[in-house]
Amino acid sequence: MSCATENLVAALRGRVPEARLADARATPWFSATFAGARHIVTLTVAGAADAARLLDGLDEDEIPLASGFVADIRGDAPIADGDRLRVRIEALTIAED
Repeated sequence: MSCATENLVAALRGRVPEARLADARATPWFSATFAGARHIVTLTVAGAADAARLLDGLDEDEIPLASGFVADIRGDAPIADGDRLRVRIEALTIAED
């Protein structure tokens, strides 16, 4: 897992410390002026209240990263996964040199 992905996962788990990481993937992303990565992070949470804490205001809050920033982020509606809920989050991070 890349440093940016680890930072993103840590920031998301800061919203719901009991969240469990199910999967995290990143692919490099480039524009004419920026470099970064597209991330897909899947977390599982205990219930609807935790899912709401994870997703509420996600696209409006500033998410701290050690080296860079989150340029875009969105979460999908939670899906039942046994006795937990699975939440998939997509984000674009931009690296700062």
